[in-house]
Amino acid sequence: AGMHLPRRLSRTTLVVTDVRVEQLQEISEADAIAEGWPPAEEREKDGGGEIRNAYPIGWYAALWDRINGVGAWAANPWVPAYTLRAHRCNIDEMEPSHG
Repeated sequence: AGMHLPRRLSRTTLVVTDVRVEQLQEISEADAIAEGWPPAEEREKDGGGEIRNAYPIGWYAALWDRINGVGAWAANPWVPAYTLRAHRCNIDEMEPSHG
């Protein structure tokens, strides 16, 4: 939906601050949390209290396999890792110094 939103209606602007390539299993716990690790109550509903869901990287590994197929996490592919900064404003209201 966001890519079809008229530019004048945007309320959040994301700025890429870093791009690197790393192997999937190099993900940090903080990055796994940032990928959307849900609160405990939600994890229990989704996976039934599996031990891997108790840890951000275990949860992310299970999610990766659900999206990409069994064994996708174990394959440990090289992936792009982006760092973004969110600005709560319309992109046309951004000051040039915010980039």
